[in-house]
Amino acid sequence: MRTVQLAFYFAHARRKFWDVQVATKSPTAAEALQRIAMFYAIEDRIGGLPATHRAAVRQTDTRPLIEDFKPWLEARLLEVSKKSGLGKAIRHTINHSDGLTRFIDDGRIEIDSNTVERSIKAIGLERRTICSSAVKAAPRHGPCRSSTRQSCKTSTRGTI
Repeated sequence: MRTVQLAFYFAHARRKFWDVQVATKSPTAAEALQRIAMFYAIEDRIGGLPATHRAAVRQTDTRPLIEDFKPWLEARLLEVSKKSGLGKAIRHTINHSDGLTRFIDDGRIEIDSNTVERSIKAIGLERRTICSSAVKAAPRHGPCRSSTRQSCKTSTRGTI
């Protein structure tokens, strides 16, 4: 029997460091962002390849970077207030490290959910537009057509 394992996405961790960097110009946040950018550079290189190939590349290229990242974060956490924005960003990333690194072993898992979130956002925006429009014809069916249309658009792009 397979168990469900939760995967977290680096987009959320990256955003926490980005917010700290914008607000404080922290060199530690900047370095964290540079390290995360290296993970994304590898993902850009292997995007669209079969899952088995992606997993193999992640083992050789991404795993060493990730294995260096967590101890680096732990060392930085000793240098900052745990209640600061930077401390919270570091703790979030450390506390979710198992879920954040799940993508390394499974080539089917993405490093982040940005593609899916963008697809879902389009569905929500279109549905809201249809629901709030002044069109009286078949108001109950508009959102259904919208969802179906967006699902078709998404599936033809290969993101589902």
